[in-house]
Amino acid sequence: MTVKGEIALLTKMPFAAKEIDLLELFKYFKTHAPKIEKVFIERSQAFPGMSAAAQFSVGKSFAYVEAMVVANGLPYELVPPNVWTKAIHKGVTPKLKSKEKSLIVAKRLYPGIAEICTTPRGKLLDGLIDALLIARYGLNTATKSDSSVGV
Repeated sequence: MTVKGEIALLTKMPFAAKEIDLLELFKYFKTHAPKIEKVFIERSQAFPGMSAAAQFSVGKSFAYVEAMVVANGLPYELVPPNVWTKAIHKGVTPKLKSKEKSLIVAKRLYPGIAEICTTPRGKLLDGLIDALLIARYGLNTATKSDSSVGV
């Protein structure tokens, strides 16, 4: 999400007991909605080999975020993963895994991001990196067509 064409809001999804904390998510959007120009949401999808429970969880999380965006009257766009990754990963060695490419791009665009997107034990928070890069994708596409629209 951006304010005046800049990525301004990046936060971890609020959780309570391994479930998205809907009240905190609602508060987050309500607090920041006046500053948000546009939200870009990755169109979630199930992958081969995912359990039914995992597929349900992914779909439910996607629906929660989309519902909060709509409830707060925010303009948004759904972006398929293959679209934003193709655009963002340009110039990175194609043989790497997608998550590795994303980390490389994030480090190039935002030096110091690794400290923000890792746990105290060093585990990479790849979902947060993906969120940042989806926002960057949105910012890049919006500024090509309309500089007043951001993520």
